[in-house]
Amino acid sequence: LMIKNMLGDHELGIFAAVIPISSLWNMIPMAICTSIAPLIARKRKDGIKAFEKTLVLMFRFFWVLCFFIVTLTLLFSGLVIRLMYGQAYEEAIPVLNIYVLTCIPIFMGLGQGLWLLNERKSYLSPLQTITGAIVSIITNLIFLPLWGIKGAAIAAVLSQISSCFVINSIFARKLFVMQMGFNSSKIEK
Repeated sequence: LMIKNMLGDHELGIFAAVIPISSLWNMIPMAICTSIAPLIARKRKDGIKAFEKTLVLMFRFFWVLCFFIVTLTLLFSGLVIRLMYGQAYEEAIPVLNIYVLTCIPIFMGLGQGLWLLNERKSYLSPLQTITGAIVSIITNLIFLPLWGIKGAAIAAVLSQISSCFVINSIFARKLFVMQMGFNSSKIEK
């Protein structure tokens, strides 16, 4: 809505072309989290150490997967855009290269859902959503006039980071540490 009102239909079309390409990757952590949810719940019953160790392994795997996805996208974004949309969408290439970074907080956010559920901390979800929305609006208001649709991609990345990482670093330190791939045993709840 903001892109259309501030930049126009052409830019909105370019930005809209990028989202499905980047979002395609999000099915991977969804499938993984759905598949391992029973294991995570079982590990929680086995004890906090087994539970947290399993989550840390999952988050580490997600980091490696994100690195692979971002690298792959950076290497082949031009080819993918040209094959899917043609030369008319060339300006979508740098936007995709920025927007694909949202996969990092999205992957970690999907993984955090397992922790929130098992630790009964679902009250954090609305706070994360509201924070992400506020950051999205503010950063879009600032970045759209400055950088156009590249600014919208940067705003998307920042809103996802604030929602997933910043809120956790303040209100769920153990989760944040685990998301970073570290053992959280020395951090207080």
